[in-house]
Order: sequence, then structure tokens, then C-alpha cells
Amino acid sequence: DSTMASNCLRYRANGEKVMRSSGPSFAILYSRWTLYADPETPYFFVDETGARVSDQKKAFVDGMRDTVQRLRELGVSRILVLGPTPTFPMSAPECVVRSIRYRQPIDTRCSQPRRAEEAKRALAVAWLNEATSNDPSVKLIDPIDVFCDKQFCRPYTDQTVYFIDTNHISDAGVSAILTAFKDKFSWAFFGEDPKDAAATPTR
Repeated sequence: DSTMASNCLRYRANGEKVMRSSGPSFAILYSRWTLYADPETPYFFVDETGARVSDQKKAFVDGMRDTVQRLRELGVSRILVLGPTPTFPMSAPECVVRSIRYRQPIDTRCSQPRRAEEAKRALAVAWLNEATSNDPSVKLIDPIDVFCDKQFCRPYTDQTVYFIDTNHISDAGVSAILTAFKDKFSWAFFGEDPKDAAATPTR
């Protein structure tokens, strides 16, 4: 979609403008990675002529590395990449409310079998690992266990809903990820590595 593409380019340009003026020391990258890393995806990368690229994986990996390099050029020294979060067949809040109202089992109607989610995200996880490995300025976290047990991936808990639709995380979902990966976010925000702190003698 040309409108979506032009909007994305405009948002990226605005983001770079803000970063140049503010000089951030860290960045957090998060996207619906599976849109571009799934054999059945309708989304694909194009070259400078607008033609579909022949190697989707190479475009993904090279694009991620280019993004990291661009961030470095803007002065960013720590980059935290958030791996793919689950997606669901129905909007989470609507599904949960309807299930409760009509006394339907929420797991059956609103959750996603973990096996299916693992298959859907396998390429994205592999490509992100390849793109970010061997780079000390980049850390990759995989949030799947925040939302999934061995059987199901759930967009909710007994107390709250983690997604505002089929894939966008709510504030509660963000909080759950922050809690699960405190050490990685501490590294991104402040440059603090718990391993380094533990090895440093106190006086």
C-alpha cells in the first residue's frame, strides 16, 4: 500500500529528526516482525524500483543491520530489540468480554495454541537472532513466555487484558514485559549490566 509506505517513511524521518535534536543514548526496537518473516505473509520488501526482492530473508536481516547502524550514527549506544509478541484471531478485549458475557471458555475462544504461535514466529526469531548476534551494542529479548505457557498463548490474565486488539500490546502488556526483563531494560535505560554490577567490588 503506497499510502502506508509513505506514512512510514514520513514517521521515520520525523523520528530521526527528533533523535538528532535530543541525542538519546538508547533505543528500543519493536515491530510486528512476523508480517515480513512468514512464508504465508502478504507483506514483502521491494527494491528501489518498487519490484519485490528475490530474497526476503536477506532484506530483513540487512534492513535490521542498517537500522542499527543508522541509530549508531545518531549517537545511540544501546539498542534493545523486542522479539515477536503473540497475535490472536480476535480482538482481545472484545473476545474476553463476549466470552464472559455468554459464559464461553476464554481459552477456547481467545487464546492461541503455543505450538501454532511457535510455528508462526519461527522465521522472525531466527532472522532477528542472525541480524543482532555478535553485536555488543544490541540485546534481543524474546517475550513469548510472558504471554504463553506450554499449551496456550493468552492475551489476558485474571486481572487484565494484555492486548488492545489482535496484536497491539496494552499498557498492562508492556508492564508485564518490563517486569520480566528488568535487567535488559536497566541495561538499555542506564547502561547497567547486573553481571557487571555483581562483579564490581563495593567499598
